Amino acid sequence: KIIGAKGKSLEDEARTLFENWRPLRKEIINLVIKDQVEIAKNMIAEKNQGHVVKLEAKMFELTNYARDKASLFMSDSENTYSGLNVKSILFLLIVLLISSFIAFYTIKQILFYEKGLRNSENRYRSLVETQIDLISRFYPNGTLAYVNDVFCRFFNKTTDNLIGSKWQLLLVDDDFDLIEKKLSSLSFANDSVIIETRVRSGKDKIAWVQFINTGFFDSMGDLVEIQSVGRDITKQKLD
Repeated sequence: KIIGAKGKSLEDEARTLFENWRPLRKEIINLVIKDQVEIAKNMIAEKNQGHVVKLEAKMFELTNYARDKASLFMSDSENTYSGLNVKSILFLLIVLLISSFIAFYTIKQILFYEKGLRNSENRYRSLVETQIDLISRFYPNGTLAYVNDVFCRFFNKTTDNLIGSKWQLLLVDDDFDLIEKKLSSLSFANDSVIIETRVRSGKDKIAWVQFINTGFFDSMGDLVEIQSVGRDITKQKLD
């Protein structure tokens, strides 16, 4: 009754923002559990951070409105009934307590998920770096975003040489069209494709490698990144 229709509207908007944030938080948690760390990090930067900013802004607006309303109410009631002053102070304290709780809870949750993402990323990186397979991630245009040590040693190149370059430069020219065609078949419903192709190894020799390529898609179904796990099958091919 004290805050009026506008205050109730602000409170409803803040509550709605908080409830809308829940499914996004759950989606980020699921991505972390599935070790889709990069997608989770991008989602935090692109979506989650925006929700938190909106919620913080709305709580700031609600707090300021409640403070102004309480101040006005206190001023009007001083000459009429001293007991109302106590109610207005309690009201203000309750609003501040609620906003402080939501702010504390929000920040605590964000820090918790960020810590979980870092831990998951470290575990994932440790796992990847100890594999015997050639592991890489690249964007749909072919630009390499990540390569593990085995990948670097196989092609006799450093991480700095490879990151930002095109994976097409490592292949035999005759195989380009076949690989591009198979990669273009990746979709949300069919997110994995196996390709056997020839590459130019670091020993300046032609080698056969089997790549298992898995596509990662955004909420709109667009391909955003491809993870490739390769294994040298030259001996099998020659036999």
